[in-house]
Amino acid sequence: WVSFLIMCLGGNILHTVLTQKAVMGRLMVAIYVGILVVCNILIRPKNDWYMMAVYVGAIATTGLLFVEILLQLSKALFNERFHKSEIEDQRNKVEEQRAIIERKNLELEKTYLHITDSIKYAKRIQTALVPLEEKIKKDVPDIFFLNRPKEIVSGDFYWFTKKNNYLFLAVADCTGHGVSGAIMTVIGNNLLSSVINEGKIISPAQILDEVDHRLTQTIQ
Repeated sequence: WVSFLIMCLGGNILHTVLTQKAVMGRLMVAIYVGILVVCNILIRPKNDWYMMAVYVGAIATTGLLFVEILLQLSKALFNERFHKSEIEDQRNKVEEQRAIIERKNLELEKTYLHITDSIKYAKRIQTALVPLEEKIKKDVPDIFFLNRPKEIVSGDFYWFTKKNNYLFLAVADCTGHGVSGAIMTVIGNNLLSSVINEGKIISPAQILDEVDHRLTQTIQ
């Protein structure tokens, strides 16, 4: 019995080391230990050496099982610490990425505010170039204006001047939107002023031809 018990224990330990699945081996050891105890109770041998061997085998079995339990607990604790370490590393990486994203967002916000401020200032310049509505109403009382640009600045503008007995009113839609369109409105405003106020052209067709000609020369 003792030899058989030792063989079972050895097989159980070997099974544990090789496969890391010692459930069946532990079950076999428990069954054999139970059989040994039952035989002990029923037979009740009087041989002291036999009883000593039984007790030693029981103690060895208990000790080996206890060692195995300790090993399994140590393995579980090691795995738990390892997983905690992995989780902590991943958390640190996430925090680093979050910090990078927040920094990028701040940079984008500063850039956006800077660009928006520049565009708003360009809007002030564009508005200053447009003639006042009150000035136009002095010559054309029934006129009104409705200007709702899609963006802060736009490619739409109106222009007005009075020369001799003629009133010149232009409503223009330049190519482009936003900043590019606003730049074209400044060019168009200047060209109209130079063609009509500085020249002697009063025909709308001739004015458009001259503006087109000078615009081609300007953007070259």
